[in-house]
Amino acid sequence: GEEGEEGFSIDDVDHTKFIRNESIDNFRDGFRTERATHNLFKKNLAKKKGQDSFDFHDEPDGNKLVRNTAMANGDEENEESGENGFEFEPGSINNTLIRNLAIKNFDDVFKIEFEQFTTTATRSPDGFTTGQVDYLLKSNIAVRHGDEGFDIDDPNSKLVGNIAKGNQDWGFYAQNGSLGFGNVALANGDPCFMVSCFGGL
Repeated sequence: GEEGEEGFSIDDVDHTKFIRNESIDNFRDGFRTERATHNLFKKNLAKKKGQDSFDFHDEPDGNKLVRNTAMANGDEENEESGENGFEFEPGSINNTLIRNLAIKNFDDVFKIEFEQFTTTATRSPDGFTTGQVDYLLKSNIAVRHGDEGFDIDDPNSKLVGNIAKGNQDWGFYAQNGSLGFGNVALANGDPCFMVSCFGGL
């Protein structure tokens, strides 16, 4: 793609399914959303992006991401590059990420941002609910990234059975703590910070 282009720009969309789409070799994000709520993203591919693979902005509530792949994204020469695999801005809730795969991205892979006074997880009861947590991350895999595998700022996030392997910095890093169990960290720069995990090699 050319400079300034996203693969898919998804604004003000709700209750929609995005299945088996591909965004390859664009300058900016692969899938960029604003005010997108209650949508299903399944088996999509974002590869060789200049910036983030899946980038969610402006209160993207109640979305579910299943079996998507973010591969070889980020560009050291792109000064505006965000370079994360899956990124959610502060203030979003009820988002679920299950069995997504991220391989060899330049920066963080699963990046969940946080504001101190975020709303509660019950704001969007008609979407894909996560119960009483803002984010549920289950059985996702982050392999060989330039920074953290999972960088989770929102303390009301639950991580269950995720794998971080061969990442340059932390496998799992939750600066404000997190919920969950059964996560595995292998051959990362550091294993886990305030995330329940085992391995630690």
